Amino acid sequence: MHWQLAAFDELSAAQLYQMLALRCEIFVVEQDCAYQDPDGLDLHPQTRHLNLWRGGQLLATARLLGGGGEGARGGGGCIFYPIGAAGPEGRAGCACLP
Repeated sequence: MHWQLAAFDELSAAQLYQMLALRCEIFVVEQDCAYQDPDGLDLHPQTRHLNLWRGGQLLATARLLGGGGEGARGGGGCIFYPIGAAGPEGRAGCACLP
């Protein structure tokens, strides 16, 4: 397993796809929330993506929002994890950071 901390333009297309697929699994499938995830904050120069990988499999991802700048919130973000990774029921989920 290894951690990756990257800006949007440092992610490969395959990495980005896995991140967005996991976030969609959380918001749309698990939480039954029709949420438009691509909100522009992924592209912000101060946003970082923290990913935990095992080989080519994404185990968890966090979008860390930098403070200051137009369109950025003052810090925080959410950690997303797939089905079976955590939680008492082995369900996918997320935890938001202040």
